[in-house]
Amino acid sequence: DQFKNYSQLLQACGPRSAMGEFIWQLRRRAGVISLFWDWGHGSDKRQFRRRLYRSTVDRLRALLPSVLDRVNFEYQYWHDISACPNDLAILAVSLLLESCPKDKRKTVEEKLNGMDNQDLFERCREFLTEHDYLIFFDMMDTQKGLESWDLIKQHLLCESTRATIVVLTRSKRVATYCVDGEECRALNLINVMKGFCGKHESSHKLLLGRTDEDKLLQGQMKEFPLVTFVWGIAGVGKSAIVSFFYDLVAFKYDMCGWVDVPHPFNLRDLCRSLLLDFYSDDVYAKETALIGMMEGQDPIQGCRKVLSENKCLLVIDGLQSTHDWDLIKSTLLFGPVSGSSTIVITREESIATYCADRKQDIINVKGLETGKALYLFRKITIDGKQLPSQAETISKLIVSKCGGIPEVIVAIGKYTREYIRDKKFLESINADFMGCLETNSVFPSLTSLFCWMQSYFDACSDELKPCIFYMAVFPADQSIRKSRLLRRWIAEGYSSGGGGTEEEKVEKLMSELMKLSILYQEQQKSTMIKSHCKVNGFFREYIKSRPMEDNLVFELEGNCSPSSQLTGQHLTISSSWDRDEIVFKSMDLSRLRSLTVFGEWRSFLICDKMKLLRVLDLEGTSSASDGTGSVTDEDLEKIVKQFPRLKFMSLRRCVLITYLPDALGSMRQLETLDVRHTSIVELPPAIITKLHKLQYIRAGNTIIT
Repeated sequence: DQFKNYSQLLQACGPRSAMGEFIWQLRRRAGVISLFWDWGHGSDKRQFRRRLYRSTVDRLRALLPSVLDRVNFEYQYWHDISACPNDLAILAVSLLLESCPKDKRKTVEEKLNGMDNQDLFERCREFLTEHDYLIFFDMMDTQKGLESWDLIKQHLLCESTRATIVVLTRSKRVATYCVDGEECRALNLINVMKGFCGKHESSHKLLLGRTDEDKLLQGQMKEFPLVTFVWGIAGVGKSAIVSFFYDLVAFKYDMCGWVDVPHPFNLRDLCRSLLLDFYSDDVYAKETALIGMMEGQDPIQGCRKVLSENKCLLVIDGLQSTHDWDLIKSTLLFGPVSGSSTIVITREESIATYCADRKQDIINVKGLETGKALYLFRKITIDGKQLPSQAETISKLIVSKCGGIPEVIVAIGKYTREYIRDKKFLESINADFMGCLETNSVFPSLTSLFCWMQSYFDACSDELKPCIFYMAVFPADQSIRKSRLLRRWIAEGYSSGGGGTEEEKVEKLMSELMKLSILYQEQQKSTMIKSHCKVNGFFREYIKSRPMEDNLVFELEGNCSPSSQLTGQHLTISSSWDRDEIVFKSMDLSRLRSLTVFGEWRSFLICDKMKLLRVLDLEGTSSASDGTGSVTDEDLEKIVKQFPRLKFMSLRRCVLITYLPDALGSMRQLETLDVRHTSIVELPPAIITKLHKLQYIRAGNTIIT
């Protein structure tokens, strides 16, 4: 079913609906047109039929006289045949009264009611041959409707009738009967609305959880700025939000147009597409414009004329260059009519910043928050219901890897819909998430997203790329203290080169990752949360899946087999890893620079193979339900002796740590030490004073630098 509820139909009847064929049939000549669709049951159908009537009348009034081609309806009337099926005299009187001034209607009505029925029918028939009348006949009750229709044709209509009649029915048979078998004038409402509803339906799911962005755009446009810029990464739902808003406010404008920026850019091609879209609801005007361009008319001048003579709503989707914008602006937006609005959609913040006159004219569309992303997934897979218990946990992991990107969530949701209760199937997707999306032929809609991702990373500077790949160390949606990340980067040497302090350099790098949406600020009300960020799950999975000659980051998760390929510079141990000691000892750790552990701790993770280790981060460790799996004082003694060259060591929340060993004073390279929320109650001065390179220390509830 194209239409699952009446709300979609009501929206389809709005000013920007795809009713071009219907309007074209109305203008062609007087006669009968029928619209049919199986309405089913429900009180909303009356609301829809009335909306259709008002929409059609308003649309015809908006058309230019030259476009109407001498068809200008003087009067319009709606009649529910089902409500009064047999009283033809009431219909005749009602049709005639439409032509009377309000102050004379009572007198004329009394006179008409006093006439003989045959005289009344004759007068109405003559009136319909002398005036252009648009009449809607609501014929939902099939049997009564057919009886009434035969009487109407017999007594009120004739071959010279100038009235245009629209019959609404739920039966194709009745629709065809009313147009005397001329099937081209019996239109299926689903087909009439298909263009609009196809677009609206595809974007509808992407709008779930987007109430805030929609309100923001509506609030922005209330001030009627000349241009509003909407930016965000690919697949995040920018066009869906703007499309919904576009259909919502289009009735406020004389002309509306939506154009996708061609690549490579060509202004003439852009204007050709835009001009045709301006006339998308007017088949005649569209054909005229198309023929004109074929005969050599300039589409650029055509667009300039439309924009300079009408209050327009214009959407430019897919802007990729500031140079392209300068050309579009100087050519088309040199002097728009007061009240006109333009919305530009782009994936680049730098483009939006360059093009916007004011900062408040820029809207950033971000990924969905965790709760909203999971809701969207449930909506796609199981119609918003609670996920089966066996699928709940694994589904949350899959959704976290989608990075809040609606396009990815919808695609993976559709793919798993039939198998949502199959735990093994879901686990296979989770285990090879990115491989599944990139290689499976059921995801053609994501091809452009992956092409964009590749170009996105290729465009990053050599200085920034190590920081990007480094983010695979942290789990998706893991809350990360910014100071923790910055201190790690300093220890890794990412702050070398260029001007400014080490802190300023790494803060700049972090800011770049924020702009790229690889990192994002936690969207919570607490002011304390501003010091925390998260890595986008989709970017993380993409980073992990990239073939790297030096295997920058590698991860132990789930069940792994012993392999010499488990090697790299940065090892992150997931809480899901089964802690297989045989697998760990089989790994090549000779080049390891950082070790990060999440979940249960195991003493065998202290290994003499890690000669180059510079960063040891145990902040994410937690004990098992039986109390085991925590870092102990004995473990810390081994760590200090085994890794004297550490520059960064975090034992935060390792509650079984009660003291700092004397050997810590020999860690001459240590720059960062975090023992906050441990059981350490004193920092021995004799030890701390030996650490000459120590810049940053956290312990208890104080910060000593």
